[in-house]
Amino acid sequence: MGRRKRRMQDAKRPLLSIFVSVYNLESYIEQCLDSILQQPFQDYEILLFDNGSVDRSIEICTGYAQRYPDKIRYYKLPRPTVVGRPHELACRRMWGRYFMQIDGDDYLAPGALQRIADCIQREQADIIMGTFTSIAEPGAQVMNDADFEANKINGVSYRDAVLYLAALPRFHTVNWRFILKRRVLWGNGPHKSKRLCKKIQKRSRSETDIHGYLQEKHAGQIGRMGDIIHTVGLFECSQSISFMETPFYVYRRRANTLTAIPELKGSFLAGDILITVLRLAMGKFRLSYAVLKIEHLMEMYRQLCCLNSAEEEADLADAIQKFRKPLRNLTKYDIPELRLLYGLVQQLGERRGLSIYREQQTEKLVEGCKDFLGKPVYAFPTGFCGEATAELLDSEGIPVSGFLDNNPDKDEACIRGRICHVPQKLLGISDQEKQNTAVVISTSYPKLSPVLQNQLIALGIPERNIYIR
Repeated sequence: MGRRKRRMQDAKRPLLSIFVSVYNLESYIEQCLDSILQQPFQDYEILLFDNGSVDRSIEICTGYAQRYPDKIRYYKLPRPTVVGRPHELACRRMWGRYFMQIDGDDYLAPGALQRIADCIQREQADIIMGTFTSIAEPGAQVMNDADFEANKINGVSYRDAVLYLAALPRFHTVNWRFILKRRVLWGNGPHKSKRLCKKIQKRSRSETDIHGYLQEKHAGQIGRMGDIIHTVGLFECSQSISFMETPFYVYRRRANTLTAIPELKGSFLAGDILITVLRLAMGKFRLSYAVLKIEHLMEMYRQLCCLNSAEEEADLADAIQKFRKPLRNLTKYDIPELRLLYGLVQQLGERRGLSIYREQQTEKLVEGCKDFLGKPVYAFPTGFCGEATAELLDSEGIPVSGFLDNNPDKDEACIRGRICHVPQKLLGISDQEKQNTAVVISTSYPKLSPVLQNQLIALGIPERNIYIR
């Protein structure tokens, strides 16, 4: 297609294709759709997909499609429900110049579409990235967004912006926070990353695909880290990004969804992290973002591998045996934990290597906390690493009294059967109590640990009573 014809075609496209996915969301989908349709900005289309609902969602979506035929294209997909199917179809059928996603139980903030449109017209970036606010239903926890510094994303080189995001704690790589230029969505970037993007973003259906290899045994348990895979491919296939500081999206945390906090034991959580590393190992990356995320994932695996059951560890060993070559390719990067794990696997075999690695991590934690026995012990902060650390210490005879977390929404919340407090409450205990209080810092962001340590020392906790895992 010639350049002139392409420009003429683009001029006829709506600015935004808004993809909304629905599965049994009769209590939420009206608020979601109204939050779009009631915005003053109107240069958009809605791609509304029902992914096999059995409640009133179909009736509600059909009604909206009939009332707004010029805005909504509605697709009712047959059962059985297939995770990811609506997104793939929406990408194929989008007509807009940019693509954005809204989960059917979330909704847009007032004025969000106009802010997005202004940013697009001003920057024309491949990626428009925004922030969100979170609400939580009973039994769920609010998910707070990262503390962004806009001047480290806007007005700097693309590479510097991506590296900043890679090291940023609590940068949630959820699909709906990215508004994508049409060509980026299809992996048609101007550089030689088209095949890489397709390789990372699309799951192979062959028998050699790691995801499919274990999906049957751990149905519903694998793929929680899929957003990281998507984001790596997204950043690899782009060359510009623009950041909106004002939250445009309202994320609803529900207690009975896939995004709710899973059980720690027997959940294949650690296994999913290592499988994500194996999947990423299949690509060759032009940006350091992927390598930094692998480093982050390996730190998570180090602290969570104590959760592996014997069966899960055997499955992981089979996966590593099948895909040892891509894992070996990653050892060229300076990721100590990855090199240590791979060295044990090379020396002792997959199953024994994984087992020894897990035992070493347990022994290291217990040795570091042996002097805390008999003291009130707190894990800081919450999250997978802190909560897994608490479980492990309890199992090794070092009881954990509770959690500390800087998120005020978690203050006095019961997490995994323990009460969480903001660290400032340590100011309310006596100096003698502070001298007897121990804290274990467990986070997958190494640069954050000394910051948390200095915070505790400033609150009166002796450095000898602080262990950084």
